[in-house]
Amino acid sequence: MVRCVERILFCLAVLLLSVPLFAQEWSAEQKEALAFEVAYWKAYADRDQAATLALTHDDYRGWSYGDTLPAGKTIAKMQFAHSFPATKLFYHEVTPISILVRGDVAVVHYVVYGHSSNEKGEHETGELRWTDTLIKEGGKWLLLGDHGGPTSELGN
Repeated sequence: MVRCVERILFCLAVLLLSVPLFAQEWSAEQKEALAFEVAYWKAYADRDQAATLALTHDDYRGWSYGDTLPAGKTIAKMQFAHSFPATKLFYHEVTPISILVRGDVAVVHYVVYGHSSNEKGEHETGELRWTDTLIKEGGKWLLLGDHGGPTSELGN
């Protein structure tokens, strides 16, 4: 019983300490970068390969936790072509942690919680942790680079 109370108190302390982090006010520039992330994940969730790739810079480089090396837009296109028809994202929620905007470059740290089905049709619920680097060209944000993936792959 004591251990259960300790866990509850610990969880409450963590929640109370994290409230200022999530309760922060975003500037107009940060909101714009966050709006890009929401749009990107909507296209991804809709399994809209054309829209997802249209939001991705031609010089894109991404490195998922499980990948040995970073990959470019051509590899991302091949992965989408394979995985989009075979999987489904039922629900997702993008939670920003930190957004840094300097001119035409933004770095966005965020977590995505979601429920999906894998290629075997098995349902999965999980958390993804991502850091995205965005670049603004022609007044439009594009994904230039990212790093992250399922937190289950971190080996914690």
